[in-house]
Amino acid sequence: IVALLIDEAQNLSDETFEAVRFLSNFESGGEKLLQIVLTGQPELEMRLNQSKLRHLKQRIVIHCRLAPLTNDEVSRYIAFRVRGAGCRGKDLFNAEVLGDISLYSGGIPRLINIICDNALLLAYAGGKKTVTTGIVQEVARDLGLANLPEPKPSAASAEAAIPDLDPQDTGFLSRAELAAPRLQRR
Repeated sequence: IVALLIDEAQNLSDETFEAVRFLSNFESGGEKLLQIVLTGQPELEMRLNQSKLRHLKQRIVIHCRLAPLTNDEVSRYIAFRVRGAGCRGKDLFNAEVLGDISLYSGGIPRLINIICDNALLLAYAGGKKTVTTGIVQEVARDLGLANLPEPKPSAASAEAAIPDLDPQDTGFLSRAELAAPRLQRR
């Protein structure tokens, strides 16, 4: 059996969809010579519902949609990926953190990977051995996956974090400029 697999098919042009339809016509002895598998994001379904692509859609024999991963599946998926990366020690993500990752990712594996990658980088940069809920929330906020308010440091911690600089003498930013919200990581 010869198969043609096309990933990210939602990005195909109308002309390419027509070529795929043309390829689906090849038969010998009443059997198809080429099995075609289109995979993609939910936009693929919308594209195939366009009237100009109805002839291609009529040739689709099996239509499948993968559901987002459940909380338990997200936990197992992350554990599998972490083990695959060679981590054999202590858990990097506790149950609460895994729940947050599941929530912010919506169970979409691609988003799970992005959240975990960014969270691990932030944990490493902060000298932490595990990912915290605060780190996951920061990542979700930075990626635009959550409407969480920016954390506001207390006045005492803000004062301690900002050194006494004289903008006129040093050319450094003023205390107010230093305390301004930081740019979001993307």
